Amino acid sequence: MSGNINVGTSYFSRTNGNSESSPMSYFISGNTTLSVYGFSIPISLEYRDQVGSASISHPFNRLSINPRYKWISINAGKFNKTLSRYSISNQLISGGAIDLTPGILRVSVISGNLVNPIIQLDSLLENNNFLPSYKRKVTAAKLGIGKRNNYFDIVLMKAKDDINSLAPNEIDEITISPEENLIIGGNFKISPTRWLRLEGDITASGHTANLQSSNYFEDENTEQLEKILGSNLTVNNSTRLAFAAGGKIDFRIKKFGIGLDYRRIDPFYKSLGSIYFQEDFENILFKLRFAILNGKVKTSSRIGFQRNNLNGLRSNQSNRRIGNVSLSVSPSRNFSISSRYSNYQTDRSDGLIAVNDTLRFSRSTAAFSVSPRFSFGSKDKRSSLSLTVNRQNLIDLLDQEAENNNIKNDLVNINYLLKMKDSGRTIGFSVLGNRNLIKDQERTRAGFNTRFSQKLGKDKFTVNLTLGYYQNFLQGESEGSSILSRVGLNFKLSKNIRLNSALNYLNRSGDNGFQNIRATLRLNYNLPSVNASFNKKSKNQKI
Repeated sequence: MSGNINVGTSYFSRTNGNSESSPMSYFISGNTTLSVYGFSIPISLEYRDQVGSASISHPFNRLSINPRYKWISINAGKFNKTLSRYSISNQLISGGAIDLTPGILRVSVISGNLVNPIIQLDSLLENNNFLPSYKRKVTAAKLGIGKRNNYFDIVLMKAKDDINSLAPNEIDEITISPEENLIIGGNFKISPTRWLRLEGDITASGHTANLQSSNYFEDENTEQLEKILGSNLTVNNSTRLAFAAGGKIDFRIKKFGIGLDYRRIDPFYKSLGSIYFQEDFENILFKLRFAILNGKVKTSSRIGFQRNNLNGLRSNQSNRRIGNVSLSVSPSRNFSISSRYSNYQTDRSDGLIAVNDTLRFSRSTAAFSVSPRFSFGSKDKRSSLSLTVNRQNLIDLLDQEAENNNIKNDLVNINYLLKMKDSGRTIGFSVLGNRNLIKDQERTRAGFNTRFSQKLGKDKFTVNLTLGYYQNFLQGESEGSSILSRVGLNFKLSKNIRLNSALNYLNRSGDNGFQNIRATLRLNYNLPSVNASFNKKSKNQKI
């Protein structure tokens, strides 16, 4: 048996009275794994009471258990699960699942409720409570043969919102429609030799965007969908049938590799088992990677073409060259430089960017970065100096007007770090510049950050200090400043017990100025590992 327990509390205050969090909050979490005669039973529990309109956190109780025995694995409670790329993909499920892998068989069955991610996104912006949502039931299964590098799987998924799961007054508050989704797909991976790998997948998704939509204006397309999907899906004017497919060929020999990637996702493709899909695009990419000069120069690249407007319904079509190139050069132990460029993304998740203390959801369309790093000094007193330059072009997922949703983000960071091994001391200094351009409105932030860390008492006690100052500008005019400071204390009370505390202070000046103070205290206890064996002859127990 092994595991750990975490108990903590925090205090928060804001001078202007518009606090986005409760003044006091606490949490407790723990996990343990019990192994008995080949059975492995991980159990985790988490409770948090924090509430905040500007916090992604939300009050919740989460309990999950994942017992395993040889080729049998069970999930119960709240857990994340992935069946395939375009069906259930790392989605949070409340319910149960079982995975069976006897020999070359691969069987998975899932039943429970899915979390609607749209509810969480709207809640982050609108309020500190999740918005009312329909209970989203899901049933899914995977059947396949093979092992990790050679397999063929078939995946089925049915997800549907329960229209009767909300009270009449909650339905008046809701801003989204009840949905239903039916998915069937297949994927494979074959590695006939060590130097050749083949992958492929194809998935069909029937999605009804509004179960309450009328069929009064039923057209030929709706009639065809009813014939194809039959009684397996509620079909109306909001129903769409779309496909996602792709394949890979990779040829690798030691430090050299070439390959080909193909990916196509139809317009309106959607899976309720995944948070986000970029749809309406077709990619074909040629891949090349190699390392030369004993690995001192490494490069990896993907170059190809992309087009959209696959169904011809858009007013214009985009055909463009796309690429992803990374280069790393390390001529010596003390110097290295790496760079990367990409102008496309086929991610399955959106991202968060910070814009002057504000969060926005975005998708990256192009990014460039370069980072040289130089280190010097003795083994006991080692210094490093690095520079990071990063530029990103993003699409604002919160703005539906295409001409206004472009974001440009530039970042320059110079960082110096000194580690003194004998004294247990670390000193760091950074200079930072950041520029955001949104709807022709330019926001700039420039400043510095200092860090100090000291270990004491044979590394049982650590002090961390941080101080930062940033000046904010809007359209070149001063918009106030920000002062950030943090004091952290870490105690190693014993082999299994650690106590961490931190005090954070933020002072933002300007027209919308405020001051925040946040204090946290956390106690971590690692359960001592217990190994028990029983001797039948002597009947003695050894622990």
